Amino acid sequence: MIAWFYNLVFILAAVFYVPSLLLKGKWHRALVSRLGPVPEDVARFCSAGPVVWVHAVSVGEVQAVSHFIRLLPARVPGVKIVLTTVTQTGYHLAFSRLGSDCRVLYAPLDLSWVVRHYIRRIRPSLYVTAETEIWPNLFMRLAGQHVPVVVFNGRVSRKSFTRYRAVAVLTRGILKHVTLFCVQTEADAGRIRLLGAPADRVHVLGNVKFDEASDEDGYSREGAGYDARDDVWVAGSTHPGEEEIVLTCFTALKKTFPHLRLILAPRHIERTSEVCALVEARGCRPVLFSRRKDRRLIEADEVLVVDTIGHLRRLYALATVVFIGKSLVGRGGQNIIEPAAYGKPVLVGPAMDNFERVVEIFKGSQALVQVRGPEELEEAMRVLLGAPDRRMALGQRAREVVFAQRGATEKSLALISPLILK
Repeated sequence: MIAWFYNLVFILAAVFYVPSLLLKGKWHRALVSRLGPVPEDVARFCSAGPVVWVHAVSVGEVQAVSHFIRLLPARVPGVKIVLTTVTQTGYHLAFSRLGSDCRVLYAPLDLSWVVRHYIRRIRPSLYVTAETEIWPNLFMRLAGQHVPVVVFNGRVSRKSFTRYRAVAVLTRGILKHVTLFCVQTEADAGRIRLLGAPADRVHVLGNVKFDEASDEDGYSREGAGYDARDDVWVAGSTHPGEEEIVLTCFTALKKTFPHLRLILAPRHIERTSEVCALVEARGCRPVLFSRRKDRRLIEADEVLVVDTIGHLRRLYALATVVFIGKSLVGRGGQNIIEPAAYGKPVLVGPAMDNFERVVEIFKGSQALVQVRGPEELEEAMRVLLGAPDRRMALGQRAREVVFAQRGATEKSLALISPLILK
């Protein structure tokens, strides 16, 4: 009866959700594949050896599980890994970054008959979900097949906690099916226990995104179209409303810093045309990253717009200063660890709820600048562009924080690996 209740809720939610995808232009044919069947080549791949099913909903989660997926075979020889994701951007990043290490496919819709088919075809020895993706039917079916369920790099933001707590009677019944919770912070542990997770299954291990961040393989300035005189401002993972703010600051700052260059990387690349139009409206010329085939220098009135997936991290290596989006407009923030690993000075807005503890760590080491709005963003940029020594010190402290916080992936592997071999 409980499964059918969840099925009904899921179907009713889909009635409203699908039209919103169509209106937002996010519908794509691959979504239909989430009803199954599991491709035959995936089923054959899973036919021998222990299989670990890893779920990572989108880009951020795919990045979080990457290091884990690469390290797991050394811990469990012969292990097969299937990685599922939900979004197109997450799928393409997973396929390009991890396609040689595992099989990648879209996650099943959380309907009892669909997840039953996926479990029967994949035959997992273990299911690992990144951060805190809760799928009631899937979790119940896995528990019924005695498959351990692990929450990896788990977090529960204040906003999510409020939402989940409103249905705590339901979450308690779902979370009892989770074998192990590997969470980022004590605050996350406290919230997930209050939601019904058995206290003895919750372990605070840190944030695995510190392990994934690297200072290797960054793009060179010469190859990307910048010279040594240029001050390169990378605005990464921006959301609607933030490009206008960044472009206003950029226009104002160029009067004082004529060698300032801007790279805009919208969080969702389907907004590329919209972002290019905003650039043109400010009297600049957009240059698409995907179409740069030569080494021609980016000119003063040009803005590089990143319209590809998986390249932003390497572009951070070019930066003089980095601004991380979804922090001035909207809520939640995005990953500040990647540019910090390159030793770059990082600016964020006030809305960093999804990275609350990460921000605390960086600010505690004076390794991050947090501004309250557009005026402070421009002023902070002006200060940093005019003070190379200050920039260098800020970036160096940021890099030291990243390397000091590493180790969560290894701690997680130590707890997770024995579950596969049981």
